Parts: sequence; structure tokens; C-alpha cells
Amino acid sequence: MLYWSYNISIFFPAKLIVSATNFSLQELKDLRSQLHHAVEHCERAFPSTQQKKMILEGTKSYICEAVVAIVDHLGTVSSKLEQSLLANAVVKQTEQRIGCLKQAKKFLQRQTLILTQ
Repeated sequence: MLYWSYNISIFFPAKLIVSATNFSLQELKDLRSQLHHAVEHCERAFPSTQQKKMILEGTKSYICEAVVAIVDHLGTVSSKLEQSLLANAVVKQTEQRIGCLKQAKKFLQRQTLILTQ
């Protein structure tokens, strides 16, 4: 009898996907708080200084860098999510194939019984 096995963890280690996703989500949360602090600093410093343009440019530069980092982290999270969904789809397809094979086995067993009687 031929046995076919498939180990999904070889291609998509679940722990790795979850840990990488959690790490990226934590970094996004950290960036959020850093952006809030940057805005608060800008709001406090802006009215009391003569160097308004320098504060605005510095804040704008920081926010642009943070947005780039956010987009990068979102890409990582979406990639890990896509891998996880793909792994689930492969598992479901494999389960469907196993179900079909079980049905075929039952049919062949019935046919064998009928023929042997």
C-alpha cells in the first residue's frame, strides 16, 4: 500500500510566522507611540521658538522616515499573513484529497465485496 505524507511545517513553520508577525506588530505599536511623542514635542516647541521652520522640517523628516518604516512593517505583516493563509489553504486541499481517497477506498471495498460474493 502506498502512503503519502505532507509536512506543512517544512515550508511554513507556524511558530516563525507568528513570532515574526508579533514582532512586526509590536514595532508598529512602538512607532505609533514614537510618532505621538514627536507630534507632542513639535506642538510644545513650535510656539516658543524662533526656529519654526527648522522644527517643522525636522518633524516632517522624522514623520516621513516613520511612514516608510510603517509601510515596511505592514508589508512584513501582510506577507506573513499571506503565508499563513496559504499554509491553511494547502492543509485544506490536502484534507479534501484525503477525503476523496477515503471515498474511493470505500467504493472499491464495496465493489470488491460485490464481486467476491
